[in-house]
Amino acid sequence: MVSKQNKAVKKRKTILIVDDDSILLRMYTQKFTAEGYEVLNAINGEEAYEVFKKGKIDMIICDLMLPKVSGVEFIEKLRNIPAGKEVPVIVWSNLQDEETNNKIKKLGITKTLAKYAVSLDKIVEIVSEALLAKAK
Repeated sequence: MVSKQNKAVKKRKTILIVDDDSILLRMYTQKFTAEGYEVLNAINGEEAYEVFKKGKIDMIICDLMLPKVSGVEFIEKLRNIPAGKEVPVIVWSNLQDEETNNKIKKLGITKTLAKYAVSLDKIVEIVSEALLAKAK
């Protein structure tokens, strides 16, 4: 059960979901919208960077394997601008190699999740907890 305080926090928060899988993108967008979040989408790192520059984003959920500009490249670029240094980023990917994991850890990722192992409800819970912790 979501408390009134959690709902109030969600309604003020905007999440950017970056993924090139249109089915997952639609499914997660619908779930987060139903939970009271404003949701923006991008299908690659280049588009995600442009979306980020246009408005206040409170949380980013980003795949790593993306066309044009990868998720890692997007996060690197994001961390190099003042507005992107502190934005919580959750990486969700099926890419689990040690080199990539070390690289994204250095970029200050909030959490790394394996796409195949996370449910809709669990990712909503993780995002809610991260946003509440940041708000305190």
